[in-house]
Amino acid sequence: MLDAVAAVPLILSPNFAIDFPVGLESWHRAGGRISFAAGDVCFTQFDAADADALLEIRNDPSVLPFMPGAQAIDRARHLDWVNATLLHTSGATPLLMLGRAAGRVAGFGILKPTAAAGTLEIGVIVAGHWQRSMLPPRLGCALIALAAQLFGADTLVSYVNPRHGHALRLNGGAGLQLAARSDKPGEQCFRTRLDALVSTPFYRRCTRGLQIRLTQ
Repeated sequence: MLDAVAAVPLILSPNFAIDFPVGLESWHRAGGRISFAAGDVCFTQFDAADADALLEIRNDPSVLPFMPGAQAIDRARHLDWVNATLLHTSGATPLLMLGRAAGRVAGFGILKPTAAAGTLEIGVIVAGHWQRSMLPPRLGCALIALAAQLFGADTLVSYVNPRHGHALRLNGGAGLQLAARSDKPGEQCFRTRLDALVSTPFYRRCTRGLQIRLTQ
């Protein structure tokens, strides 16, 4: 059985000049870039040139049920959100990883800072046939690895609409624990210590062969 940490080597660029683990704000300010592959899907850290690709996946019919209001948004509104949320570097700036396979966008994963120190919110969205593949658990576990090993978080939270059965099963399968109460109306909250998540056979299986690359 693979050791949970050894299963996810961090491939550090020789010119990367910050100590690890780091906070998300420090990471964004340093201009760091993250990439990894989950099966046939290559994930790269979001930048401004990815805005239209992110809108494509956001408005995909298979993804809309998981979006706020379950409705498509127009490009102008999307770009306003991208500029305010993803391109404005602050302590609240999320890390968003956009995945592509054969030139087509397949999904994205996100880690969001929260008001609680050491706690990150995790989110996984994939489109079309990828929803029925191993991509969601592989992407989720890659984000868990980033949260634990790179950013030094100690707790993850996740929010799921109770009507989304497969999302509930994914959270449960990864070892996320249902919280007694949720601070988001209409959504169930999962809250789990990261040391518990990275010690599961599920995590070790889904991260086997995963390599996270860091560059500037």
